[in-house]
Amino acid sequence: MKTRLILISAFIAVFTVSSFAQLKVDPYGRIGIGTNWPNPGYKCHIKGDLLLTTHPDYPFIELQFKVGPLLNAQIGTNTDEVTFYSNWVNYHKLFAEEYYRLSDEKYKLNRTLISNPVERLQALKAYKYDMIDTYFDNETGDSLSKLIPKFGFIAQEIEEVLPDIKITKDIGNNKLMDYDQIIPLLVAGMQEQQRQIGALEVIISELTIKEKSLWNKEIIKDSISSSKIV
Repeated sequence: MKTRLILISAFIAVFTVSSFAQLKVDPYGRIGIGTNWPNPGYKCHIKGDLLLTTHPDYPFIELQFKVGPLLNAQIGTNTDEVTFYSNWVNYHKLFAEEYYRLSDEKYKLNRTLISNPVERLQALKAYKYDMIDTYFDNETGDSLSKLIPKFGFIAQEIEEVLPDIKITKDIGNNKLMDYDQIIPLLVAGMQEQQRQIGALEVIISELTIKEKSLWNKEIIKDSISSSKIV
C-alpha cells in the first residue's frame, strides 16, 4: 500500500511538473521556456521577453528582446548602439525591405537652414575605391578577404570639411560615418543652385527683351533712313 502511494505521488508530481513547467525539454531536444509546447521548427522556444545582461558586473549593459500586442516586436539596449559584428569577419551586412529613422520635430531643436550648401558640397571629394570585405569560409573555417568596388567618401576628410557630420569610432579605432547626413546637404545645394538658375533666367529674359527692343529700334531707324533717301 505504501509503495502504491509513493508511485501515485511520484506520478502526480511528474505530471504536475510536466504540465506546468517553465523550462521543458522535449524528446527531440527542443527547449521550451515559459511554454510546454516548443515550436518544432526551432531548437529553443521562449514565450515572453528575453534579457541578456552583464549585471552585476560593470559596465552594466542590457540587450532586450520584447514581444507583445502593444510593443509588437522590439530589440533594445541601454547603450546608444547595437553592433552586428564578429571577431573573424568584422561588421556584418544588414538586409531589410524598409528602414526608418527618427525624424519627429519634437526631438529637433535649434533648427536653422543650411548655409552655403553648394560651397560645402564642392569641398567634398567623392571616390571610387575597393573596400576590404572580410568573410568566413564555411568549408575551410578560415577568415578570408576580398575587394569590393564601391563609391563613397573618406571619413577623415569629411571630418575636416564637415565637422557637424556624425562620425564615431569603434573599439578598433575604425571611423564610422552616417552617410544619411549628406542627403540634406545635397537637397539644400540643389535648391540653392535652382535659385541661382532662376536669377540667371530673369537676367537672360531682361537682356533678351532689351536686345529685341534695340533690334526693333534699329529696324525702324533703318526704315526711316531708307524712306528719306527715296
